[in-house]
Amino acid sequence: MKISRIILIFLLTFLSAQASAQAEAANRPVRIAAVNIADDMLKPLIDQFHKSGSTRVKIVYTGNDPFSVARAGEADMVIAHYGHPVVQGFVEAGYGLFPRPVFANQVAIIGPAIDPAKIKGLSDGAEAIRRIANAGEKIHTNGHGANYLLDLLSISAGMQGNADFVIKSDLAGKAAIQSAAKQGAYIIWGVPPFIRQPSISSGMDILVSADPAFQRIMVSILANPDRITGARAAEAREFERYLLSPAAQALVRAFRYPGHEAQFWWPAARHNSQTD
Repeated sequence: MKISRIILIFLLTFLSAQASAQAEAANRPVRIAAVNIADDMLKPLIDQFHKSGSTRVKIVYTGNDPFSVARAGEADMVIAHYGHPVVQGFVEAGYGLFPRPVFANQVAIIGPAIDPAKIKGLSDGAEAIRRIANAGEKIHTNGHGANYLLDLLSISAGMQGNADFVIKSDLAGKAAIQSAAKQGAYIIWGVPPFIRQPSISSGMDILVSADPAFQRIMVSILANPDRITGARAAEAREFERYLLSPAAQALVRAFRYPGHEAQFWWPAARHNSQTD
């Protein structure tokens, strides 16, 4: 009889804890894990979303590996660049649902503020590359996906056989732009991190940003509740629908960084189904 009572107490305790955990999960905000520049655009969108409904949203991680956070059951949605190498594996392994384009940020050709190649204000990235090469100036490679774009623009400019104007390096990100600044060279680099970290490259400026090829699509990926225990799929889907809405996309279109008139974030939502 005593053993039965112990078992009963154990079961009641377990069920109570389970119910408490479920209640806590049902009441907590939708958690977003994002690559480390998406919060520039997400924060104003989240603020506006909170004005229209009861579902709460918070950013729980910004860094280079939001997918690990989601796999660990600590995020309900991932926001990352579509070209991120982990996107495909994350979805194909069943951790994430179908990616939805939500907005785009961009890179730009950044270079010495004195601009010896006279490219500032151009809207054609290929023409900028042609001018850099013809002026005898240099452009520095950047391993964070920008080398693909540099190849594309060089081919478009008819410069693919001329490697003399390219400073080839294994450097990427902050190290790459600092190296370019030190050598007085141009570089294709991300606009948001350049604006957010003005001290990383003294004497450098955003020179060419209007070419549509510079836009980098970002997607939302909902955590799959069949694979990730506790994922709030329905609530995360509600926020995703908001991101895809014309109202949210209009906010993306209107966003500007303080002190900058140029547009660096772009609407990118596309519906595969008008009902979703």
